[in-house]
Amino acid sequence: MLNKRVLRGNFVPFVILICGFLLFVSHPLTAQHDPESLTAVALQSLTTTNSRVPLTLPDAPEQILSSLAPATVQSHTLINLDDFRADARFSGIDGTGVAVVVIDTGIDLDDPFFGPDNDNDNVSDRIVYHYDFADGDGNATDINGHGSNVTSIAVSSDATYTGMAPGVDIIHLKVFKNNGSGNFGYVESALKWVVANAEAYNIVSVNMSIVDSQNHKSTKKLHGISDEINALRNTLGVMVVSASGNLFYNYGSAQGVSYPAADANSLSIGAVYDSDFGPYNYGLMNAFTTGPDRITPFSQRHQTLTSLLAPGAEIVGAGPGDALVAQHGTSQASPHVAGIVALMQQLALQELDRLLTPDEIDSLLVTTGAVVKDGDDEDDNVTNTGLNFRRVDVFAIGEAILAMVPETVPPVVTAVNSNEDSGDGELTDGEITNASITELMVIFNEAMNNPSGHSGNDDVTNPGNYLLVEAGSNGAVDTAVCSSPTGDDTAVTINSVSYSATNKRSTLSLNGNSQLGEGVYGLFACDTLEDLSGNRLDGNANSVAGTDFMTQFAVDQTGPEISLVGIGGDADASNGVMIEPVRQLSITFSETMNNPSGDSEANDVTNPALYSLIGAGANGVLETALCGTIQSDDVAISVNSINYNDTNNKATINVNGGSNLDADNYRFELCGSGILTDDAGNFLNDGEADFSFTFEVLMPESYELFLPIVLK
Repeated sequence: MLNKRVLRGNFVPFVILICGFLLFVSHPLTAQHDPESLTAVALQSLTTTNSRVPLTLPDAPEQILSSLAPATVQSHTLINLDDFRADARFSGIDGTGVAVVVIDTGIDLDDPFFGPDNDNDNVSDRIVYHYDFADGDGNATDINGHGSNVTSIAVSSDATYTGMAPGVDIIHLKVFKNNGSGNFGYVESALKWVVANAEAYNIVSVNMSIVDSQNHKSTKKLHGISDEINALRNTLGVMVVSASGNLFYNYGSAQGVSYPAADANSLSIGAVYDSDFGPYNYGLMNAFTTGPDRITPFSQRHQTLTSLLAPGAEIVGAGPGDALVAQHGTSQASPHVAGIVALMQQLALQELDRLLTPDEIDSLLVTTGAVVKDGDDEDDNVTNTGLNFRRVDVFAIGEAILAMVPETVPPVVTAVNSNEDSGDGELTDGEITNASITELMVIFNEAMNNPSGHSGNDDVTNPGNYLLVEAGSNGAVDTAVCSSPTGDDTAVTINSVSYSATNKRSTLSLNGNSQLGEGVYGLFACDTLEDLSGNRLDGNANSVAGTDFMTQFAVDQTGPEISLVGIGGDADASNGVMIEPVRQLSITFSETMNNPSGDSEANDVTNPALYSLIGAGANGVLETALCGTIQSDDVAISVNSINYNDTNNKATINVNGGSNLDADNYRFELCGSGILTDDAGNFLNDGEADFSFTFEVLMPESYELFLPIVLK
């Protein structure tokens, strides 16, 4: 341990009003920014208020009695940071590569807690920037000690009193004068600096253990800093973390938090004890007994404004000069979370190859936190709320981030559709469709790579990652891989590709927006396509990456016709004469008809309702109009069932209950030109005319008297 003396208790609280005018603070900002950068956008959203509202530290509850030695690292055990650091999966996660900003009373610049001073400039090497916005100079030396303590909790690299993120870059912005005075105008200037430099320094969190000493019961925008806090979170993705305040007892145990903790874009952090220290007496406020996860009696809290709890008593850290100090307060709870955010972002960069969004950080902090009920075991002289709050758990956060890592299973194509499908919602492999296709939709099972402004081989919107070919005269797709057409196949132009990340769907615009003609087609999605994790397409859906996807379909827009009428088996009756016995008719279609298995839809070729057989009756004259209501002495003959053979496209119609037809004139009708379809969805006779066939049934002995009847 370094030669430091330990100070018991807390810093002396100060609230000093700023009288007179606020001096303009001159300080370095950043290099010139690209006007399109996030930094430039964020800066354009800011206004300058120069608020003179007095700034205070959270009123530190003065410790009157404690019988225990200084606390060391109990908070690490309570929040499972020890387990996090002992787990090989999180090895090296210490905040390296990102920066944390602390806005406070200053920092002990040459304290070994903040790294060695290898360049002998009297500033610890991990402090990459510091500035005094209260006095307008480049020396953020801490006279009070509060800022050093708070900073060490977040970032100390001391072997014993290790902070949350001991490898993080440290930025300290001083907003109090050495005499203890400060105002929110100084904070506004400091936050403007953070906005201007967040991208340059890889800043991921800002800690503000400072308050306006109020007890707000709803979200607020106060003291000229709300626009900066909003820009940091919602434009730059920087988390702002603030102490909830220490005045719960003073406000009569009324729910509420101080500001900036009450800002909707800041986390509000309350305090719990991290161990059993025995009783604590804070003047009129008492904790009669203490224990881990008991909310401290001073911690301000609110059912919706309090974001999270963290250890805030008793915490040992750096103090003024060579001192160590043991402190109690939400000031000590807040930097725990600011440092943990740095761990989260380093782990996310390592495992997810990106930073977490503020909303993701909010969710991870809260959903993984341990439940702490206010009033179940607290033993103090405040009125507990009975509410449940969440206390931060670093190990659980780490595991939750690992659970966000995308699986390495390669992406597959789950469906292909057209802009005008036949009604089944999917263009299946081998389907024959009559759709007027000008677009094809390729649907994936996960989000695909779609870099903005890029059209490389891995981009889902690059037309070169798809191929559509039309079979030639042989009627078969010869092309086998997603390259150039082979055999007599020809390529169909893919004009452009758009992509919906929501639906995971690529839409291919085809053929200059002219519909595909009749023919057989093969669609390829190439193995160069990648998901967001860089896994190449698994075209065969066999968990092997780097294979093309291919599906075939045919476009048929010509309606079927009836080419042959027969008696029963194969007897040709196209001459209009049928010889007894007749109890079956047969018709042969020019192409395969719609015949859904196990179904009898209206357009099903086996639906008896589509067929009609009419006998002429005693007068021998058919008087009923085509597909009309039975007239005069015409007789309706029952159509009992239809059998269909899709090999020869022949339908066999069973009539008259299996009994032979009497000698008479008959008309067989297929009343479904606007209903019956082939398997591509085209209507019989293109929907223009029903089919009818007139014939005469003769007795065998009368056959020699037969005169041909013309097919109508």
